[in-house]
Amino acid sequence: MIIQFRALRSTALLTGLVLAVGGCLGSESLKKKSADASLTSGATSAQVLNYGAGTRSAKIVFRITDANSSQNYGSFDSAQATNPTPNEFGEGVPVARYYGIDDTLIGPTVPFIRSAEVRISGPGNTAAQRPGCARFTPFDATGYQCGPTAPATPSTCSGPAGYYAVNEAECSATSTTTARGSGAPTDGVGVFIELDRSAMGSFENLKITLQYNAAAPVTAGSGLDPALCFAGPNQNVDPTNPNCSPLSWQAYLRSSLDPSESPHAFLNLFPPVSQVVENDRIRSAVQTRDIIVPLAAYPEAKYLFLTRTDANAGLAAQCMVLNQTVPLPYGNLSALCHGVVLMSAILERF
Repeated sequence: MIIQFRALRSTALLTGLVLAVGGCLGSESLKKKSADASLTSGATSAQVLNYGAGTRSAKIVFRITDANSSQNYGSFDSAQATNPTPNEFGEGVPVARYYGIDDTLIGPTVPFIRSAEVRISGPGNTAAQRPGCARFTPFDATGYQCGPTAPATPSTCSGPAGYYAVNEAECSATSTTTARGSGAPTDGVGVFIELDRSAMGSFENLKITLQYNAAAPVTAGSGLDPALCFAGPNQNVDPTNPNCSPLSWQAYLRSSLDPSESPHAFLNLFPPVSQVVENDRIRSAVQTRDIIVPLAAYPEAKYLFLTRTDANAGLAAQCMVLNQTVPLPYGNLSALCHGVVLMSAILERF
């Protein structure tokens, strides 16, 4: 069902309003101009604004449920995260449940989202093969500490238990470097959403309230150079250059999964990062960011990608996990030193 709001623009109505305001203000000049306007045509024009009915918001919590405890709050199932479903583009873990803004459970589907998933790295993901690069932080793998080493004091750097974390110490490892993202269906790391535009009005846009933590160490010798943020003969800003920013993500819109299509890169998500390593400790801050997705400007677009584009590999040495009292099957899970942790995303139609 489509709800129609009819916006009327009437010269006669406008004239009456102006005359009323003029009387209140006591302005003879305003009254005269309004009276003159009343002599013009009183034609009325109309514009129909179409807005789809049904659920108007949904929340994705980027966390797996823990079958061994009462921590069952999350949009992803542990079994799927451990054994991601291979698809034609890589290994994805689909959203199993959506929540309302107030965290009440909606269910496995919402009308305006056909599907949503995060990509997990590993052998089945040709664009991100190191298992520790992108995955949900295991519940027994929290509390790891990262350098710098003595005499400085190490700090906790693993992502919070159960949440989707991108660990750049693993993604940027030289042996199997994660491929640079470009908004393609084959991008190895990120969030991939297919919208149902038939359930949305042609005038609707989407607001995403993203809660996240993006971190990077501050260190000499990393190769970061602000001058390298400008590229090409026109010196356009290119924050995805790994020598410009410690890490970068972008938001893309696509109308199809055809690899030959050029996606619309409409927003740079990171930089900036919300956390830095200063001397002997990590300074942390979880941030919230509103993302406006301009769907009305792209009536054919239905795929929304939030993907990792690149990162500076020279920073990985600053994020090596020091204590290995618990086996590290996935390597250096150190997203709070250099990487991104996604907490939640609220999608609202407007």
